[in-house]
Amino acid sequence: MSSDKSIRPRRETAESKAETTKRISQELQQTEADIRDAKTQRLRAARLAMEDTQPEPAPAKRAARKTKNRHEIEKSESALADRLLSNI
Repeated sequence: MSSDKSIRPRRETAESKAETTKRISQELQQTEADIRDAKTQRLRAARLAMEDTQPEPAPAKRAARKTKNRHEIEKSESALADRLLSNI
């Protein structure tokens, strides 16, 4: 009879179920983090290799801001006034 008791499966307590769930959850999270880190390293290596093969682009030159002097402003205003008067 004593052998029957040892064969019977023991019931898990709520605490042991929680521990099992926590352990499995942590293992899954760690596995996902390892996969994510491996992918990041692989993509970084590919990007660096691609950057090494491509020439570095020249920095874009900013266009100089052209400001009008007083003479140019007066000239453009008089041209506008002439156009408006010619339409009348």
